[in-house]
Amino acid sequence: MKKLFIQTLTLIVLLTSCKKTNENKTEHYAINTPNTAIEWKGYLLSGYFNKGTFSVDGSDLRVKDGQVTGGSFSIPISSINVVNLDGPPKEQLESHLKSQDFFNILLHPTASFKITAVEPYSATGQDAVSGANYLITGRFTLLGVTKSISFPGRIIVAANTLQAEAMFTINRVDYGMSYAADPALGEHHILPTVDIHLNITATKQ
Repeated sequence: MKKLFIQTLTLIVLLTSCKKTNENKTEHYAINTPNTAIEWKGYLLSGYFNKGTFSVDGSDLRVKDGQVTGGSFSIPISSINVVNLDGPPKEQLESHLKSQDFFNILLHPTASFKITAVEPYSATGQDAVSGANYLITGRFTLLGVTKSISFPGRIIVAANTLQAEAMFTINRVDYGMSYAADPALGEHHILPTVDIHLNITATKQ
């Protein structure tokens, strides 16, 4: 009887230990590229703007106990798509954006973002996406320049799917993209700030 009790107790301890191990296990999520995009919008001094999208790649988003703990993704510059123009104007602008004046795709074919911290967020910042629940900090690399940026975002992990959305701005000049950044150019001046709308869907691997 005593032996049976010890065996049963041992089994319970082992099962409990396995359950805790599974609960604390880091899970990996891969970005669902067709359902993920980065939207951007750049402005002239006159208020006129161009807008478009980039695709996003990555399979290294890490989740533990239902919360994102780290990871990274890349942005292939060749995927740039201008959405407010058609025909030759669209093709010309996309070609110009890939050139040395802007993204210099031959030397820097990708941009990237590496998450360094994800913290609870409960403020209601004017520029924050609706329902923002985390402050995301990471290292953004563009044109070979890496800078730390932080922005509020909404992250939901449920049913083996991760969804994240955020809106923020970057200053392109900070990364060496200074084409037409001089206000003296008047109507040809392109503002240094660029609006970013990040919308990610990822699936557990």
